[in-house]
Amino acid sequence: MFQRTRFETIGFSTLSWMWRCLFCLVTCVSFSGCGSEAYVPSGKEAEHLRQLAVNYMQFITMNNGQSPPSEAIFKQFIVRRGHDRAKLEEMFVSPRDSKPYVVAYNVPITGSSAVIIAYEQDGVDGTRYVAFDDGGVEIADEERFKLLVPNAKAADSN
Repeated sequence: MFQRTRFETIGFSTLSWMWRCLFCLVTCVSFSGCGSEAYVPSGKEAEHLRQLAVNYMQFITMNNGQSPPSEAIFKQFIVRRGHDRAKLEEMFVSPRDSKPYVVAYNVPITGSSAVIIAYEQDGVDGTRYVAFDDGGVEIADEERFKLLVPNAKAADSN
């Protein structure tokens, strides 16, 4: 005679469990990243490196996990993807220190951990922007930079 809706057939304990899960999810999301030393930059200063990182990630994706073997091949790939050739060189230069980014070519990408694919040569005020193979960009102080890129001197001399 009177049919219950699905909501009415769910018992109190099930609703209580759902609210507890929702509370835990909201709590985890709100506190995620707290205490992290990494700072994700935004705005125009980070845009060149972010574009570079995204194109690098696309190269890896479209080439069976292989990173670009050289700057020339990487630039050809970016132009083929529709980037303006006139502004291509601009993408490879940091607006912060006005120097070309150090880009890692022919790097084995394992997928097991984040790989640094590019970074600023000098940076500004003791910080450098660093790009990862997943397209992410962070700003690192000198201590963190040395942890992320322990062989930076060798890369700068290339």
